Amino acid sequence: MSECPAWLHEELAGLALYAWDCREATPWASAAFRERFGPEVPPHDPDAWLERVHPEDRARVAPHFEALRCLEAGPGLTVPVRYRVRDRAGAWCSVLDALHVETDTAGAPLRLSGALLELEAGRGWFGAHARVLAAFASAERFAHFGLWSWEPVGDRLSLSESLHTLTGLEPAPVRPLRALLERVHPEDRGALEGALRGAVECCSDVAVEFRLLQSGGEPRSLRLWGACACEARTGRGRLYGLCGDVSEYRRAERVLREANTDLESLVAARTAALEAANRELEAFVYSVSHDLRQPLRHIQGFAAAALEEAGPALPEAAREHLGRVVAAARRMGLLIEDLLRLSRLGRQEMHRERVDLSALAREVVAELAAHEPQRRVTVEIAETPPALADRRLLRIALANLIGNAWKFTARAASPAISFGARCEDGETVYFVRDNGAGFDMRYVERLFAPFQRLHGTEEFAGEGVGLAIVQRIVRRHGGRVWARAEPGAGAEFCFTLPDPGDG
Repeated sequence: MSECPAWLHEELAGLALYAWDCREATPWASAAFRERFGPEVPPHDPDAWLERVHPEDRARVAPHFEALRCLEAGPGLTVPVRYRVRDRAGAWCSVLDALHVETDTAGAPLRLSGALLELEAGRGWFGAHARVLAAFASAERFAHFGLWSWEPVGDRLSLSESLHTLTGLEPAPVRPLRALLERVHPEDRGALEGALRGAVECCSDVAVEFRLLQSGGEPRSLRLWGACACEARTGRGRLYGLCGDVSEYRRAERVLREANTDLESLVAARTAALEAANRELEAFVYSVSHDLRQPLRHIQGFAAAALEEAGPALPEAAREHLGRVVAAARRMGLLIEDLLRLSRLGRQEMHRERVDLSALAREVVAELAAHEPQRRVTVEIAETPPALADRRLLRIALANLIGNAWKFTARAASPAISFGARCEDGETVYFVRDNGAGFDMRYVERLFAPFQRLHGTEEFAGEGVGLAIVQRIVRRHGGRVWARAEPGAGAEFCFTLPDPGDG
């Protein structure tokens, strides 16, 4: 790309154009560019070029040069950026920098090409209207832009060749703005004309999207960008810019939006069905559990009465059998109570408020200490951030977590329990830690399943439902719960809850 065809030299002689071959890392610049700005083009060293930009414009245009640096501008048109830059003589000049990226079939960038269109009176292409049109046509041919200009005084609208094709207007050097507006969708005409006239009045940039009517088809979406240049001598404003067809982008957005809507509807329907099934299941569990309690009491009561009244007269084996019936009935009663507790959790209404978890933890520890005053356990409760939660449910969760820590440190030489919170990835994580029995992490998946135990009942009492209750409570709040442990070295249970600021 170091050599430019002769015809291109002739046609582009008056325009500051540049290009960069991404594969060979070689620059090209038109004669006008080299004469005005020097041999270094923006993609060659974006940081160095940014240093030449006016200090007041750098923050605004930095993303434009970041795209050059990372080659992430993407194929097709990009938004042109207007800024002031020093020419090779050190003078400031106002330019409209328009970049185009060409890619291969795999989407990898092949070439970046662009134009620096000067917006100062008497400079380069701004001088004569006919020269502007020729320069626009050359720039479009070189960098695949559709360019336009509009001068309100005299109502002179000029379009490049591709925009004539795009709009369906007959080729003409100039025409009034209304010729274009007549082809614009009626709902968009006012916005387009207002944007153009407003940009001239305020001498500002313009960016507007509108629909173009097509015979026998749906309207096409066009995106128009431009900058205003005010002539110093007359004070008259003129607009120059680019226009491109964004119909495919809008069509893709519409398809994606419709797909998202369908997906949301499907998710909502399946969520409703799942919630209904869960409610039915919880109601069934509650009903069955409730109905089992009465006959179970009869079994336990009659077996205990038979053992008490006829026990001395019964053989030893018969007394053993009756004792096992009583013990099994008692254990089944506890299981039923646990099932009822689980089913109630899913049906109870939640009342969210700011909750001090440290205060709840102190209440739980005080109750445990009062129940077993002979035990000596070192307990550390740190002050933690408040959570947005149901106080009653959260107390049940902490009672299970701290109660488990209390239970599983029973055989520790110096039992210790701590409760606190830490920040992980911007999220508050609460934890209950102990130095008790711990468990093997190979079985951690069983930990929160109802009635699953990692220790035998002969070691530690319990029915294996406490952690299932904790998980259900935390999930109802929209949080997560997990555990880490090592056999004989204790365990740490962690959970998250909504921050009060999210409510």
